[in-house]
Amino acid sequence: MLVPIDSLRNQPHLDKFIDSLADRHLRYYATDLLEQHGCESLEEVRLAVKRATEVCTSMHLPLRENIKRLF
Repeated sequence: MLVPIDSLRNQPHLDKFIDSLADRHLRYYATDLLEQHGCESLEEVRLAVKRATEVCTSMHLPLRENIKRLF
C-alpha cells in the first residue's frame, strides 16, 4: 500500500531518517561565505541565507533538503 509522505510527517523516527538523507547532500556552512566567498559581515551572510531561502521557496524546492539551521 502506498502512503503519501505528507501523511507520515508526524512520525519522529521517519522525520529523523528523512533529515539524515537530506544532510548527506548539504555541503557548506553559512560561515563558509565569510571565509571563502567575500562576505564581510554576519549581516551579509544572514541576507545571503535569506535570499537563498526565498529562492528555494519561490521555486518550490523543499527547504529541508537545501538549508539546515545549526546552533
